[in-house]
Amino acid sequence: MRSGASQFRSVPTGGLSSAEPQAKRGVPLVGLATIILAVSTAHGANYAHDSAADPAYNAGWVSGSNGGSGWGTPWNMGGVGGSEFIGSSARNGASIDAQGRAFGMKLNGGGNGNAPVIGASRLFSGLNSQRFASLSPGQTLQIDMENGTLAAGVHLGWGVYGSTGTGEQLDFQFFADTTSAITHGKADYFVDDNAGYRDTGVPLTDQGVHCEFTALYQYTDASEDYALAITPKVAGAATTMLYGKTSFGGVNNELFLFDSNGNASAPPDTAAGYLYFNNMAIVPAVPEPSSLLVLSIGVLPLMRGRRR
Repeated sequence: MRSGASQFRSVPTGGLSSAEPQAKRGVPLVGLATIILAVSTAHGANYAHDSAADPAYNAGWVSGSNGGSGWGTPWNMGGVGGSEFIGSSARNGASIDAQGRAFGMKLNGGGNGNAPVIGASRLFSGLNSQRFASLSPGQTLQIDMENGTLAAGVHLGWGVYGSTGTGEQLDFQFFADTTSAITHGKADYFVDDNAGYRDTGVPLTDQGVHCEFTALYQYTDASEDYALAITPKVAGAATTMLYGKTSFGGVNNELFLFDSNGNASAPPDTAAGYLYFNNMAIVPAVPEPSSLLVLSIGVLPLMRGRRR
């Protein structure tokens, strides 16, 4: 267990070196197989994926849109002073498009004393011991985000909601912000978790970022229950790893996308400042059952060999 809740590392894009040992000394393959088989029994969110390329979004991205597969509900939209749409993120100067399309958000400006804020959410599917779908240890939520040029006063990004027993609460948030009260002048991406606002050290970019949020534990008081990998979509960029504790203990069962500005008189976003998302997926923690069967068959000779 790493000490502290704020741990960062940068590794070259592409992951660990091929020289990294495949198993630690003292952890035999039989034990490793047992661990994998044990983890496979955990109930979590179903595999899911979605992208703006899905024909379900040919008519737009609105409440009730139900593209992709494996999700628990269609998209649900809310808020005032903005709108969601399907369009090309290339207008921001970069692209996270799938077949020329991405999920877009834009603020139309404040008015009538209201600060603009919009959001889109979607529940995970599956069932676990807590009677709702949640990321199990090892499961990963993947998402691309492209924020363009940030206007003054904006707060935008994505997060995961969790059930606290009394309703849904924002459990974790990855965001870009231009208010000095939060960033203290740092032009970086931030997270909001059990430790409050934290600087990731990853500089803001209008080229897009790829994020992978992995659950480490559930329903525990462990000091770390998630890992976040952040990779800017810039040639040669490093992947930064962040470890921390979610606000409500790893009960993550809903994806939430948001765009807001705290200024009630904020002007409308320019085209270069629209917010885009794409390529969302929940990926499994372990191989499919058929792969586990092959693994178990392969381990049997090793077990026999140890008895000699």
